[in-house]
Amino acid sequence: MSRNPEYSSYTPDLELNLQKRGEVMEAVTPVVQENLGLLLDPAKAWEPSSILPDPQSDDFFEVEEEARLLTPEVKIVIVGSLITEDGLPNFTAEISKHSPHGVSEEEDSPWEIWRNGWASEEDRHGKLIGMYVRDSGGFQTEQIERDVHAYIAAGFYPGMKGDPYEATMYAAWQERATQDSHKGLSRIAGEVGASHLHKAAGVMAGDEGRHAKFYKTIAGEIFRLDPENAISSFERLVRRGLTMPGDTMQGYNAVIEASTRAGIYGPQEYLDILQELINEWGIGEISLSGNADRKRYEIINRHARLSKIIQRGANREPNDALNVMEERWLK
Repeated sequence: MSRNPEYSSYTPDLELNLQKRGEVMEAVTPVVQENLGLLLDPAKAWEPSSILPDPQSDDFFEVEEEARLLTPEVKIVIVGSLITEDGLPNFTAEISKHSPHGVSEEEDSPWEIWRNGWASEEDRHGKLIGMYVRDSGGFQTEQIERDVHAYIAAGFYPGMKGDPYEATMYAAWQERATQDSHKGLSRIAGEVGASHLHKAAGVMAGDEGRHAKFYKTIAGEIFRLDPENAISSFERLVRRGLTMPGDTMQGYNAVIEASTRAGIYGPQEYLDILQELINEWGIGEISLSGNADRKRYEIINRHARLSKIIQRGANREPNDALNVMEERWLK
């Protein structure tokens, strides 16, 4: 879902309650501490070289052979995932602007331990996909590298404007969406016999699931402590639409189209995750009044409207962007 400049600036209620939001984020710090176990021990975690075969091994040729089984749409999704995952510095930098995510002099604070651990785990994803792209031989590697460079240089600005609640809810939604995208890629790879890609996408989905669980838990605590302001933040995020970190990449719309057509991740999955968050955070049951209650029903009604839009667009024809990016990225 693309950016909407209409919602890129502060709203009055956000300006009035930033101090309260900061206090609540500090109050949830014990919950952050309780959930640090969601991070893997670096001494025991998987690493890219443990997932894909070594170039000197007898089964190295299997990566190139299995890549021939993949459709152009699936390959375009792989490139989109690579560019997005390599953009991790932009993503973590943006999220880290929102106190208390930011760099702290308290190096052992739970927030800092989580932020660093999260970044370290995500860093493996770009390396793993990059190894697959290089080893499979079916991609225009130098062009993809240039597009990664340009993407990172462009920056990432999802429009949260200092709201730590929205940053947390955004991370929960984004990590959950990325989990489903990797799961979909793993499933498709398994169906066609691309076993190395199946395994690679599966371990990445596992990481994203743990990260999503962390942010969903923290957001749930925010809703418990400050429901009316939390609803306000979530309503802004839902109204603006989830801006995935890769939306500034060259060919982003083609990646979305390819993912939908390949059955990996599309509008229906987007809608399902939104409903999951509405249910998990108890949006329909929270005790609210006045403006906050109105925003609650705007969230629920937004979901209903998106469902109708998705149904109308289910059988649309493919666009030319797919052909353009196939020529740009694939051999």
